Amino acid sequence: MSNKHILVANSETSFLDLCTNNLVSGCDVYCTFEVCDEDMGWMKHNLKRSHGHDLLLRKIPQRKAKSNGLIKKSKQYYMAIFLMILFCFFIRLLTD
Repeated sequence: MSNKHILVANSETSFLDLCTNNLVSGCDVYCTFEVCDEDMGWMKHNLKRSHGHDLLLRKIPQRKAKSNGLIKKSKQYYMAIFLMILFCFFIRLLTD
């Protein structure tokens, strides 16, 4: 049986706290939050700088595709905006 220690980080903030306070020295870090490819670089750098071993992840999703520099919004997002505008319009009619 090996003496491998695994620390759990529940957020990017807790991961940074572990690395900043040199608590990861000689340990693996398991991240329970979603980590995308763009974040792997700085996370591995901080882990290595703090003498940690491996970064363990539950999954690595890709960021949403961008269109003209803007993140695409879902239909529910636009429906919510429309309903908020409609609600404000009716409130204004009732108060005038």
